[in-house]
Amino acid sequence: MKVAAGQLAPTIDPAVNRRTIETLVEEASAEGVELLVLPEEAMLLADGVETPLGQLARAEWPGFVEFVSGDRRGRKGGCALP
Repeated sequence: MKVAAGQLAPTIDPAVNRRTIETLVEEASAEGVELLVLPEEAMLLADGVETPLGQLARAEWPGFVEFVSGDRRGRKGGCALP
């Protein structure tokens, strides 16, 4: 199994981070990576968010988990979060 670490600078915007992760997944998939490991703040950067973090996490986490675990384009493999 080929494993890689996804390098990204998360922002406070989960949608921007998902687009960045999608690009990383596409690049890794093209290189034969079967498991892409992402940093612990991949969903969003905790510093600087205006909404209470717990509230934001409850709202964003289910969709984020579906996003990183879904096979949206027929790719094999997945992502792992610490």
